[in-house]
Amino acid sequence: MIRHNRIRNLIARFCDEGLLSPIIEQRDLLSHSEHRPGDVTLPNWKAGLPLAIDVAVTSPYSVFGLRSNSPADAYSDVHKHGKYASLFRGKQVLFSALVLESTGGSHQLAEVYLSLRF
Repeated sequence: MIRHNRIRNLIARFCDEGLLSPIIEQRDLLSHSEHRPGDVTLPNWKAGLPLAIDVAVTSPYSVFGLRSNSPADAYSDVHKHGKYASLFRGKQVLFSALVLESTGGSHQLAEVYLSLRF
């Protein structure tokens, strides 16, 4: 959890320095849902819609990781996008996972977000 929170805070700091007004752990993104998928929320990402970024850190040495060719991509597909995509459908909030591996790897979408220039 410490690693997750440090990465979450680092992403929020990058976004803050990019003048994106990040909100950490915004509540009620999905109106009355028990899920909290917005580790970092950017209130005005695209066409006036906010982007909820769900940060995760996984290990390629876990049982799940060892069974995957790309553990971060697989974790993102199953545990993040697979879990939250249907909850965000039809909502006025965009969603993306940012999954990093404990060994330094990342999923493809994380690399896209981390390389954006503002």
